[in-house]
Amino acid sequence: MRATLRTKGRWGKTEVTVIDFNRHGMSILVDRPIEAPKGLCLCLELNDLKLPDVHAVIHNCRSTESHGMKSFRLGIRFRPEGAGQFDGAAVEQTLAALERLAYASVRLAESC
Repeated sequence: MRATLRTKGRWGKTEVTVIDFNRHGMSILVDRPIEAPKGLCLCLELNDLKLPDVHAVIHNCRSTESHGMKSFRLGIRFRPEGAGQFDGAAVEQTLAALERLAYASVRLAESC
């Protein structure tokens, strides 16, 4: 799964490493701590399925180190019902479809 993150009120986007994903939220790795009290927007892609600008909030941020490189693991919760989210019902359906597709991809990889 590919994901890019943009904090609300900022223009730049950051590509992130996805660790875990389900229709309610995800865990990602970034190279610097991110504080986003106003929330953030994510663009999620898996195969041909793309979900741009899903609203989310950071639930937690923890420092981690692997192979001498420091990174930060963020726990993210999606907010498709939020006031700024366009067509929240469609976003929820697409998140569920991404979850099914991600689960199928993992099962396929495990069977090889």
